[in-house]
Amino acid sequence: MFSFSKCNLYTYFFLVHIFTLPGLSIQKSINENEAPCNPLGDPQRDQYIVGYGSLIKTSSKNRTYKNTGENMPVLITGYSREWNCKGVSASLSTTYLGIVPRRNGTLNGVIFKIPNSDALEAYDERELFYCREEVEKEKISLLVSLNQTPAKLPSGQFWIYVTKPQYTAFPTPEYPLVQSYVDTFLSGCLEIQAKHSLENFADDCIRTTEGWNHPWINDRIFPRRPFVHEPDAGKIDKLISKHLPKHFKTIKFEK
Repeated sequence: MFSFSKCNLYTYFFLVHIFTLPGLSIQKSINENEAPCNPLGDPQRDQYIVGYGSLIKTSSKNRTYKNTGENMPVLITGYSREWNCKGVSASLSTTYLGIVPRRNGTLNGVIFKIPNSDALEAYDERELFYCREEVEKEKISLLVSLNQTPAKLPSGQFWIYVTKPQYTAFPTPEYPLVQSYVDTFLSGCLEIQAKHSLENFADDCIRTTEGWNHPWINDRIFPRRPFVHEPDAGKIDKLISKHLPKHFKTIKFEK
């Protein structure tokens, strides 16, 4: 007759207890029925990320992964860009740019190629308030200046980050727009505009973004986001005052 030692008996009951916990079986069934937030890329296809906020700026993009392709300006349809992502933080926080699917939506941004799955995971970790979803190639078109020959979009798989439902919220006094993030966004737009001779690219960054009429804090001197002071501050203020003069007057300085 088979018999357990005292040690084996304890091990047996421990394993039975672990594998029959209700929470484990429930979690498994939930995960099986749930679509993945950040699906795997097709290893047989080149991988591209669509940037529409801070990723437009090369230095900001490179902080996450350095060996990526050049930012190429694009027009994206089927989505709208808006201030809708509540950035949860242990201290002071902000509301970031996000997008929502919208049939008639249009926005400008960039695409850049990533070299491997490690890069994709790195950007997923950076964009923790978002889910990455695939964009149909027909919704993306390359932007070129008037004196350039129209370029063909490269073949590959294109991804864009959409705000997770649990973080979707419009700005409030506690989670306002903050100038340091606006600066990163618009200085990136100015960078692309100059590099690719696209006369109105930065203007379109403002025009194709919704939700500017919310609490707005100027935190340039003591930024809520711990990055360097903004060298394009004058150009950015000129852009904002040109397109959003009423909102520009309401921006409060951080105290």
